[in-house]
Amino acid sequence: MKKKLSIKGFTLIELLVVITIIAILSVIGLAIFSDTQKKARDARRRSDIQAIANVLETNYNGSTGQYPASLNCLKFVTGTCPNDPINSGDYVYNNVVAATGFTTCAKLEAGGGNSDNNTFGVAGTSHYCRKNLQ
Repeated sequence: MKKKLSIKGFTLIELLVVITIIAILSVIGLAIFSDTQKKARDARRRSDIQAIANVLETNYNGSTGQYPASLNCLKFVTGTCPNDPINSGDYVYNNVVAATGFTTCAKLEAGGGNSDNNTFGVAGTSHYCRKNLQ
């Protein structure tokens, strides 16, 4: 009588299938997480640009019809000018037309630039910009 050897465990094929499934799920999860981070940074950029525009409108000198030549960062709640969340660089602020107008823009990562009448697009819809209301 021969005894039958019984070895319990997983086959190589079963292990490869499980590893492949885990790899696919990891890639999908990473892509979704990365996209969510981009959208969150873009939301902060839009908020920062709106805050900059609000400070500039508050500092508008109605008697001379001029906006400040540069940002007064002390007017922000934090006391510092907002910076881009990914590279900590300054946002673009342009004082145009002899200080009678301004534009301030941020480049968006996930697209979806300006869409309302108080803003305008720069180089397609990859930027979010605010311009003066006066």
